[in-house]
Amino acid sequence: ILPEWCFQSLAISQSDLQEHYRQWQQQQSLVFSYCRYPFLLNAFAKRRLLSFDVELRTQVTTQEIWAKTVREGEASQVEARFQQLLTYRVRREHILSDFCGQIWWRIQNRPECLCLPLTVDFLGEQGIDAGGLRKECLHLVLRELYSTQFFSELEECPGLLWFQAGSMAPINSEA
Repeated sequence: ILPEWCFQSLAISQSDLQEHYRQWQQQQSLVFSYCRYPFLLNAFAKRRLLSFDVELRTQVTTQEIWAKTVREGEASQVEARFQQLLTYRVRREHILSDFCGQIWWRIQNRPECLCLPLTVDFLGEQGIDAGGLRKECLHLVLRELYSTQFFSELEECPGLLWFQAGSMAPINSEA
């Protein structure tokens, strides 16, 4: 049996695969695409394709949400309503309930919003989320989850955390 690297082509993997990906997505059977033969691509090329796929899906989802917001709202409030769908507004002192409450609302009302990049706004604080606020928010949420005994270490796999039995009671949303 030959190892997988025998089939992978460095020249193909380093080429611009975006057009091949578009053709493959459109299912054009008469047009050749390297994406139909994934064994030719190395892990780096596959990662690039996944990143490109995420970018395309994010663009399409953003456009769909924008169009839906325009159809549903008044012209003067469209931008504000659109930003409301994209941004998680949280209070530091109630980070877990605010964050989880907003995720739950999106799951129930606008699940397509979950495909978009996470943007965070800490209420009462100035800041523009260029990645740092998002990272801090997720860090605080995870720290809060760990401290609330939602997780415990598995005896059979040291270092691996899993949900604690009976710990998934609804999180109180404090206003």
